[in-house]
Amino acid sequence: MCNIVNAVSARMRYNSWHYTPGYFPQDQVAPERGWFFAPRMADLTVYSDYHHAGHAHARVRYCIRSPLSIRAGRDILAGFADLRLMRQSGTAYDLHEFATALACTEVLQFLYQKLMDHLLGTDARYAFTFGDKPWFDRAYAARPVPAPQAALA
Repeated sequence: MCNIVNAVSARMRYNSWHYTPGYFPQDQVAPERGWFFAPRMADLTVYSDYHHAGHAHARVRYCIRSPLSIRAGRDILAGFADLRLMRQSGTAYDLHEFATALACTEVLQFLYQKLMDHLLGTDARYAFTFGDKPWFDRAYAARPVPAPQAALA
């Protein structure tokens, strides 16, 4: 499990420094960086392991992505962050689970907006460090992997 979580985290970290979101003017983006339109609408995926190489590698079959936007002064940062949920097996996410993810995203959006408002009102500098490799190693590598359950006779 730790290897998969680290792989996902590594890809997300790569995306965050390699690609520039669309709320920055494209002509001001360094040539070595990609530029993309950040997602603005939540979505569900089914059988994503059939068409997404990273999902195939991690055996991710079903997903929910729920992006959130925040305001920084007069600018709206579309797709500033997003909530991502995944399942490797079982049933696809249903509409109730999708609605729950959207509600959780609204809570996250509120918290991120409050943090942004606070930071804009001060001279403080802030760095997000959650989700880097050392964090995942501390959080997941130390956890014992549960033994497989024996079938009941």
